[in-house]
Amino acid sequence: SKKRKSLVKVKASGKSTQLLPQLDMDVCLTILGRILKGSFSASVSARESILRSETAYSAIENALRKAQIAAENILKARVSLQPKVNVDMIRNIGISLECYGRFVLHKEAIKEDIPLGMPSELHALLDWISDVVVPYLVKLTGQ
Repeated sequence: SKKRKSLVKVKASGKSTQLLPQLDMDVCLTILGRILKGSFSASVSARESILRSETAYSAIENALRKAQIAAENILKARVSLQPKVNVDMIRNIGISLECYGRFVLHKEAIKEDIPLGMPSELHALLDWISDVVVPYLVKLTGQ
């Protein structure tokens, strides 16, 4: 299609290359966060397009879910080995978890059901944060 052709450049050798740049995690999370929080028309439009595309939604949801797995691994390692923690990685995990919560809420909201329900994914995320993360942080800070 025309749209696909605009994303791929064909070299003289017949091989194609991607024109889209590879972005680091900080940039991706910033962009996604702004799309999920933003009230500008471009953010709203991008958010609606993502949420209405099953492929886009699944890809982003799976990527954001991996943040919870990463956090669980860090918590387990901290309990047993007490290794040094990469602050940037912890920040990115926190931002990912926030984005994941917003993401599933927006997905629920586009259904336009009244009253708005709590998606099971969000319920599980909030339970995990309340039951695992908060007690760990309280213990870590000695409060």
